[in-house]
Order: sequence, then C-alpha cells, then structure tokens
Amino acid sequence: MRSPGRGVAAVMIDLDGTLLDTVPDLAVAAARMLVALGLRECSREQVRSFIGDGIAVLVRRCLQAQGGTAHAEALHAEA
Repeated sequence: MRSPGRGVAAVMIDLDGTLLDTVPDLAVAAARMLVALGLRECSREQVRSFIGDGIAVLVRRCLQAQGGTAHAEALHAEA
C-alpha cells in the first residue's frame, strides 16, 4: 500500500519462466559444467525439471542425475 504523495519504491519482476524462457541457456551452461567435470550432459527436459530453487540446487541436481548423491557432494564446490 502506498502513502499519498510517495512514488513507487521498488518493482519486482519474475523473469525466469514468466517473461523469459531461460531453460535453453541454463541447459547449455549445465552441459558445459558437466562435461568439464567428465560427466555426461543432462537433457534440456531434465534441466527444466531441476529449475526452481536457485542455481546451487540446480547444480546439485545436475550432478546427482549424472553421478549420484555422494558424487554430487564431492563435486559440488568444484562445479
């Protein structure tokens, strides 16, 4: 609620999945990360399903999909 005579202090916009489809870019970035770590790429649809809780969680989910949970924990910092 605005006070009379005051301008807008902030505007928040949800870009990812609302105004922009960033899945293709995130899938390419995830693929490059995985290949650099010697793992195979995730599909674009896998990456799409991993999106939603921030980049650290996306990285962890990609690692888990390609090497399991223990492997993901071991590589997370490097990734």
